[in-house]
Amino acid sequence: MKGSGTKDLPIIQKGKPVEVNRKNQTVTKGAKVYTVGYVASVNQLKKQLRVEQPGPGYLHFGTAATDDFLRELFPWKWVPKTRERREYKWDLPPGSRDEGGDCSRMAYAALQLVARRYNRATMWDQLQAQVQAASSGLVAGGRLSLKGWSR
Repeated sequence: MKGSGTKDLPIIQKGKPVEVNRKNQTVTKGAKVYTVGYVASVNQLKKQLRVEQPGPGYLHFGTAATDDFLRELFPWKWVPKTRERREYKWDLPPGSRDEGGDCSRMAYAALQLVARRYNRATMWDQLQAQVQAASSGLVAGGRLSLKGWSR
């Protein structure tokens, strides 16, 4: 994934195949890069942060969410692009960090990408069934089996 500040982009676009090179050698052919719309993803994050009750759109932060992460979650300011104040943009104030917000926006875009493959009404049930089916080969008698894992 990569972000793009191009105007009016959706939160996530279709993937475009690219070649991944390392030291002038092709490592992967046809890897896909998904572009994330900056403005749309920041607007979505702001909308979700306004939801105060658990339910659709509510952001659940676990105990691992540190004070630094929460400070970095939404540092952007809505400022005019020009002196006439006809157009506005999201701006990151100098000295502000936005890693928490970037990670949250990219995770939401990844969720949207996964959601394209499933019926949204039953997506979580389908994903849970896949995880259980995959983990049944790893867990034997309540213990984690390392068979088939490489170090």
